[in-house]
Order: sequence, then structure tokens, then C-alpha cells
Amino acid sequence: MKRMSVALAVTLLVGCAARGPRAATPPSAAAGADAADLSTAGSLSEYIRKIRHLSANAKPVTSKDAAETLEARDPALAADLLLVRSAPTAERHRAIAERYRERGILDLAYQHFNDALALNPRDAAAYEGLARVWRDWGLPELAVGDAHRATFYKPQSASARNTFGTIMQALGQYSDARAAYELASWLDPSAAYAVNNICYLSFVTGRINDAIDRCSAALRLDPTLAAARNNLALAFAASGRMDVARAQFLDAGDTASALYNTGITYLASGDERNALAAFDAASKARPTFAISRERAELIRARLARAAAVARISDNSGQ
Repeated sequence: MKRMSVALAVTLLVGCAARGPRAATPPSAAAGADAADLSTAGSLSEYIRKIRHLSANAKPVTSKDAAETLEARDPALAADLLLVRSAPTAERHRAIAERYRERGILDLAYQHFNDALALNPRDAAAYEGLARVWRDWGLPELAVGDAHRATFYKPQSASARNTFGTIMQALGQYSDARAAYELASWLDPSAAYAVNNICYLSFVTGRINDAIDRCSAALRLDPTLAAARNNLALAFAASGRMDVARAQFLDAGDTASALYNTGITYLASGDERNALAAFDAASKARPTFAISRERAELIRARLARAAAVARISDNSGQ
């Protein structure tokens, strides 16, 4: 029986990589909406909470237009859709589902993963795919059953163990998540994505030195893994080494993104003036970078209000 289709807008945390997907965080306000409330830093745990929140980027809700646009622009997908209609197999449905999921078209991914299971009820990869869809929808509690089925039908799959870990992490069950990531890394010693997830979990639980060690290990396995480099930068920032953090952000991606991420870490630590400079620089590097411009405007307005209040206070004291 097919499950009910759900469409939700979710936010995903930048930097926490799984094999293909990232670990999802619970839905939150639109990016930038509450940056004004984050002007001071507290304990390390509070700093990390702010980083997790401020790093969120809104993911659009699936639409019919988005699916049609993807199919029109991807001749291989269009050909696969024609082929699966004439000669359906579990493998073909699963491949199509994964392509939709990677592009955020979760309704159709959900449909094709279920079509795969209708043809092969023991398809571990299809169950893993469904678990990722639920997680990416922001409903990790509904992903648990499919994630368990994926590991049951293919217990030696490092990918399935890692996906189970991302779901446990999204549910706040960090010890179970770490155990799953460690097992995935043991099953596949080359799985940089699993080591990176251990790094990120160490970061969000305040084990900063371990996070630096783990992310460095992930990068030794895969020097191109941008998520690991971003997580390493966050860990360096949390340890107060902002110069090293910025260098890691630059190595992870384009200049505008690096400047934006640097601004995020400054903002989370309460350094609004340096955050403003970073967001302004990011907007200059990429004029279409709307979220960076919005954050800069929020900070600029807050600093102006604070200056006005200070002037009033000074005048009243005279």
C-alpha cells in the first residue's frame, strides 16, 4: 500500500553530509527572519546552536512546474521515464526516484521508490531512499521504519547505516547516530561521508577537538568533500581560530559562499561588525546573493538603532 504524499518546506543545515543527502534539521523560520535576536554569544553550546540555526537555507516546496522543468532539461531522465513505463523494473524506478530526490522533487521521488518496492519488496536501497525522503521532508520520525528495513535487508551496507545515523541525529538521538556512523565507517573504511558526519556530530555536541580530527580524517579520504571542509571551518571558528576557519571556507567553495559562511560564524559569536563586513563583501562578490544582503541590512539597521539609543542615553545624562 502506498503511503500518503506530503509536501513540506524544510530547512537543511549546510555542511553535514551523508552519501548523497545531508542530515536534515527540524523546520525553522525563513532564513534571516530572526537574525536580529542573535546579537550575543553565550556558552559553547549556545554558539553551536546559533551556528546550526543561522546556517539553514530554505528549500523550496516541490511543484509540478519544477518536475516538468527538470524533465525538459534532462533528456536522460525523460528517456528513463519512457523506458520505465514500457518496461518497469525496481532498479529503474529507484534510479529515477533518486534523481528526483537529489533535485528536491520529493513527491515524485517518494512515488518511484514505492513503485520500486511494489516490484521488489526486499529492495534495501529503495527503503533507504524512502527514509531519506521522509528525513528531507523534515519528518525523521516517519523515516525510522524504512531505515530499519534498509539495514535489515542489507546489513553490510555502509550507506544504509549512515542514512540511519542521519535520521537518529535529526531525532536528537546522538549516541545512536554516532554508533551508526562508526559502523558505516567500519563497513567501508573509504566512506569519507560517514567520517564527516562523525565530525559534525562531534561539533554539535561540543567536542571541538574531536571534530577537527574527524573532519581532517574525512578530507584525507576525500579532499574534494566540501561539506567536511565547511564543518572543519565551523570547528576552527568555535575554537576561536577565525583566520583558519575563513581559509577553510575559501577552500570549500566560491568566494561569495566563503565570505557568507565567515559572516555566519562572526554573527554567531556576537561580532556583528565583522559579520557585517563579511556579508557586504559576499554581496559584492555575488550581486544576486540576496540572503547575504538581507543579513547585512538587518545588522546595519540594528547597529544604527543601538547607536541612536546610545546617543539618547548620553544626552539624557548630561
